[in-house]
Amino acid sequence: MKKKAISIAIVLAVILGVSALPAFASPAQATSTGVKVLLDGNLMTFDVPPQIINNRTIVPLRAIFEAMGAKVDWVGETQTVTGTKDDTVVILKIGDVSPTINGIVVPID
Repeated sequence: MKKKAISIAIVLAVILGVSALPAFASPAQATSTGVKVLLDGNLMTFDVPPQIINNRTIVPLRAIFEAMGAKVDWVGETQTVTGTKDDTVVILKIGDVSPTINGIVVPID
């Protein structure tokens, strides 16, 4: 359950545009057979497959963060996920539509 909640929170972070941050950026490519995610030119695999929903690319961000050396923490009581790499800290609470990045709430569409 905890791993599923973390995956959901991280997928939400991608929906919200967190992947645009330099410390966490990872390109995603849509193909006729599905979505492929490349990190440093290497194809990533996931427990939950990436997909496109409502013209948005949804990927399991935890796996991407961890592959890039970021630390990911989950607090079940507050339903909050925090991703940290170098000087970048991304915080997202399940149900919120805007992540906090380095203490600044980032509005998204």
